[in-house]
Amino acid sequence: TPEHSNKMIDVIRDNSQFLSKVETVKMAKLETEVDAHDIAEGILVRVAEGAEPSDEQLTGIENIGCKLKALPVQLFSNVKKSTIENNAFNVNFDEETFTKFMKRFSNELVYLGFAGESAEGISFKTLNHGWLDIARTSDKTNKATYAANANISDRLTALVRQIHEDVIGEASIIINPKDYQEYLLEIAKDTATASILLNATAKSFLGYPIEVQNKIPQG
Repeated sequence: TPEHSNKMIDVIRDNSQFLSKVETVKMAKLETEVDAHDIAEGILVRVAEGAEPSDEQLTGIENIGCKLKALPVQLFSNVKKSTIENNAFNVNFDEETFTKFMKRFSNELVYLGFAGESAEGISFKTLNHGWLDIARTSDKTNKATYAANANISDRLTALVRQIHEDVIGEASIIINPKDYQEYLLEIAKDTATASILLNATAKSFLGYPIEVQNKIPQG
């Protein structure tokens, strides 16, 4: 039922700290149009009382948003007989198993979100396009460029300079743990303070929060 589906979506989202920060669209059909008027700018118009907006005035509104298409995926699990026997008197076994399953599903979705390369196959990375793949292939996203041997600070600087104007001041920097460690070593060397290394206190860059996420590829 729609109620059960919505509840499951909420559980999957809430089981992941990262997914809880991602806008979730609940769809009644496999394809839906999604608007993004909340981040649009410069779409105010003036229309005389009793008149209809012109096609030109409506164009700015109609061009905001995207089309989402849902694709099926499954997560199979095998609960061993011995596990069931060992939990014969555990009244919370079903709930604990369900929670673990939903946690695994959440983690898999985050991984696919970063690793997905296409939606044309049955292997993991071809189940759907990931966020990085969509951004990489879109002609509407800004692309950061830097030398192959650039240090992490220079890469982050190039990234911040290319943040889209629609999300300036609202974006976050998502970084792989190894890249983050390398960044800490860089700035600790420059600032000559051990607290940065001991406490990993560098949680922002040029005013943008840094979020360490092990599912995003290194580099």
